[in-house]
Amino acid sequence: MVVYVIDDWEIFKDSVATCRYKLYRVKELGNLVIVQAKAGRIGFEKQFNLTNPKEKEEYDKVMEDIRTWGFVEVKKVVDDDQFFY
Repeated sequence: MVVYVIDDWEIFKDSVATCRYKLYRVKELGNLVIVQAKAGRIGFEKQFNLTNPKEKEEYDKVMEDIRTWGFVEVKKVVDDDQFFY
């Protein structure tokens, strides 16, 4: 299975309403933050520099939408055969 990754949040949101499972993960790298979200086969990934006011505003909007739409945070990803080790 593949995931089609885009970096336009508004276009990504169009696919969210019809998806049963909505997942996200945030990777913090100092002032840089990478947000990944998945709804069905469409994925969103974008890096934000939180010292840039415009990017910080966009990041805040994305995170607000994630909470509003009920995304579930992914803590880590493991292979199925490694889950119960």
